[in-house]
Amino acid sequence: VLLLSSKTGISLDLDASDTGHPTLLQLRPETPEAARRALHSALFAPAIGDAERLIPCHRSVAEYLAAEWLADKLDRGGLPHGRLLNLLLGFDGGVVADMRGMLAWLAQHSISIRMRLIDADPLGIVLYGDVRSFSSAEKRYLLQALGRQAERFPGFRWRLWRDMSAFGALADTELLEDFLGILQTPERNE
Repeated sequence: VLLLSSKTGISLDLDASDTGHPTLLQLRPETPEAARRALHSALFAPAIGDAERLIPCHRSVAEYLAAEWLADKLDRGGLPHGRLLNLLLGFDGGVVADMRGMLAWLAQHSISIRMRLIDADPLGIVLYGDVRSFSSAEKRYLLQALGRQAERFPGFRWRLWRDMSAFGALADTELLEDFLGILQTPERNE
C-alpha cells in the first residue's frame, strides 16, 4: 500500500502523521494485527530524527514483498489485472517510474500477468527482477520483447554499458538458436 500510494512511511500516532506518513488505521489494512506485527519487525525502522514514524528498511525488500502479496491476490484472490495495471502503468502504457522494481518482482511471482508485464517493461524485469525461474518460452518472449524495445528506442540501455550481468539470467540452452540468430545477423542497424 505504501508503494502503490507513494507514501514514505507510517506514523505511529495521529499527531505525527502527515500526507507522506499516514497512520496504520488510515491505510485500512486487510489484517490490522498482522500489519502491526510487521511494523514492529525488522521490516521497518524509525525515521531519522522521528521515532514516531516508521519507514521500510529497504525499498527493494518492500518491492519484493509487495509483489509477492499482489501476485497472490492476482492469482488466487481475484484481483483484476486491469485494476492493478491502472496503478502500475501510465496513460502511455509505460511503467510508472516508482513502480518499476515492484513490477519486475511481480513478473517473477505471478504467472498469470507475466507476459503483460514483459510487454510493459522487459528491460526493468531483467534488471530489477530475477528471470532465472522463467520457462524457456517466457525467456524467449522476454528476449523478443527486448528486441522490440530496442527497435522502438535504440538508446534504451545506454546507461548499462558497465554491468550486464543481469542479462546472464536469460542464458538457456533452449534459446541457443535465438541467440545465434541475433549474433550472426548481417544487419548492423541501430
